[in-house]
Amino acid sequence: MDKYVETLDALMKAKKEKKKKEPTIKEKEAFRSAWLGLVADTGLTGRAEQYLYEGFAFCGAEPFYAYLIQTEDPNATLATLFGGKYYGIDSNVSFRLMAHLLALMLNNNAPRNILAPII
Repeated sequence: MDKYVETLDALMKAKKEKKKKEPTIKEKEAFRSAWLGLVADTGLTGRAEQYLYEGFAFCGAEPFYAYLIQTEDPNATLATLFGGKYYGIDSNVSFRLMAHLLALMLNNNAPRNILAPII
């Protein structure tokens, strides 16, 4: 878990230093890999949610969607996201996260039972 957190912290620091510069492909892949590793170890906890919101510029909702489709109960995972601390606080990123998640679901023909809560 610590190596994932270190990687994510380093990426967040680099993002703040670059300001409006687009993340590189390597940074995007590193973020995706570290975030998925963190969530695999700890679940969708507050820390993972924080990195998802702060690192939205890296991959959008793609890492969350990858995690969502591999969970045993996607509806419970969505409920955890909707009940999370950052979902209500950061409405700008929440909206963009949901819009991107909806687009990913529609493009990949996601089952209706997990598509409905997003709509």
